[in-house]
Amino acid sequence: MTEPHISPYRHGWLLALLVLVLSGGAFLMDGNVGISFADEGYLWGGVEALKSGAVPIRDFHAYDPGRYGWLAGWSYLLGDGLVSLRMGCALFACIGVWCGLLAASRISRDWKFLLLVALTLSQWMQPRYKVFEQAISLMAIYVAVRLIERPTLRQHALTGAFVGLMAFFGRNHGVYLLGAFGLMMLFLARGEWARLPGRLLTLGGGIVFGYLPQLAMLAFVPGYLGAYVRQLHTDLAVGTNLATSVRWPWRISAESLGLHWWSAFSEGCFYLALPIGLLVLAVVLLRCPRPALLRDPVLLAAGCVTLTYAHHTFSRADYVHLAHSAPAFALAIVALAAAFGERTWMPHLVAGVLFAASTLAITPKAEFVMEMREPVGGFRPLKIRGQTMHVHLQSAVLLRLANRVAHELAKPGEGVAFLPHWPGLYPATGSVSPFYQTYFILPATAAEEEVTLAAMGSRHVTWIMLQDSELDGRSDLRFRNTNPRTFAYLQRHFRRVEMPNFPPMATILRRIEPPVTAAH
Repeated sequence: MTEPHISPYRHGWLLALLVLVLSGGAFLMDGNVGISFADEGYLWGGVEALKSGAVPIRDFHAYDPGRYGWLAGWSYLLGDGLVSLRMGCALFACIGVWCGLLAASRISRDWKFLLLVALTLSQWMQPRYKVFEQAISLMAIYVAVRLIERPTLRQHALTGAFVGLMAFFGRNHGVYLLGAFGLMMLFLARGEWARLPGRLLTLGGGIVFGYLPQLAMLAFVPGYLGAYVRQLHTDLAVGTNLATSVRWPWRISAESLGLHWWSAFSEGCFYLALPIGLLVLAVVLLRCPRPALLRDPVLLAAGCVTLTYAHHTFSRADYVHLAHSAPAFALAIVALAAAFGERTWMPHLVAGVLFAASTLAITPKAEFVMEMREPVGGFRPLKIRGQTMHVHLQSAVLLRLANRVAHELAKPGEGVAFLPHWPGLYPATGSVSPFYQTYFILPATAAEEEVTLAAMGSRHVTWIMLQDSELDGRSDLRFRNTNPRTFAYLQRHFRRVEMPNFPPMATILRRIEPPVTAAH
């Protein structure tokens, strides 16, 4: 196969242009379509809180500060609305896809092949509020490829700095990347073990340097260290995700063979292929001599990164978490095909199959497809924080109800709360959460409920918009069961207010006068 003679520097910028075109086109299709007041609202509310002077983790339950800083910084250029936040997420995703393409260009620089890979990786940058996970995994693969190609101490230091900085975006990334690069260095150390201690020390020094923003916050932001330790303890003890059963291909109901069935079936095939593929990759990497690993840097890099990120995928088996490792897995499988083929048609064929499977699995979940499948009037234009969006009718009614509570029923000085799964209603209505916890998913500890109940009085919470429904079809995850003391408090100190012009999607509660300012 004859490939065009383009300098590596120009080739990299052409790949960047390709990514921008694909990402820009995707954003134009549905960058302002749909809204999630749950997970997306959790991120949006955190960015708004940071911009108002609050400190993530210390002042509100949050991810690690890095992603908030990234999005808050871009908001000063792009604006404060949700569409602007999605643009900031899309820019981060572009960096990830670009890095994935730079790694894929080590396999083949044929533009038909790279276009297939670009389309595949770009499709998995969904949902936008979660793209940090998959984008960081793709960045890690390219950083790992560079380390394999030039295993100098300087490159080890840069790699460590990358690991430390990404840990500032998410401590789980620090763990996954440390495991991936540590494993990779062990593979590469065969035959030159004497160099391993120096490389590990240099890597560690780079990690400390990259983690300096977090270390500075731990050292100099009052109260941050204690809050960080408490949240870390809770995450380790309870976890951060609600587990769901894996939708294996044979568990997909065959009642209807429509688009959603094919999407679910393809998603199940990815879940099946992931452990099988990782097992094959592990066997291949263990059997490969060191010179062969050096000749196939993408295989080793993508294999190690996918292995560690697979944990997050199976922590909650849905398409959102599958997307966290699917792009890295796709690169690993393409690299495996190239290693066993003659680097001609085999990786192209595999890339085409992965593109088709990814299209089936992820495209039906895209907001523009969901809008197209709705009947006329199912989505409506709505002004949210100065930006026009097209949202589902139910979301529009929910936001109208929240605005009625926050801006018409609540008087100045009366706090408003949206419970339990609507953190996005705070930034959407221009309100501020009165609670440290804004997204009540997991069962609360006694100490966490004490904090919530104390805020009821100190923040003068007078109006509450409550949805006491099941989550994941589980009655034990209703708010009355996850936060029993808080629910009992609401029953004693609040009364229900009827809202005749709204469907029964939420219960509106008003504090009984005179207000009670302490939890009893």
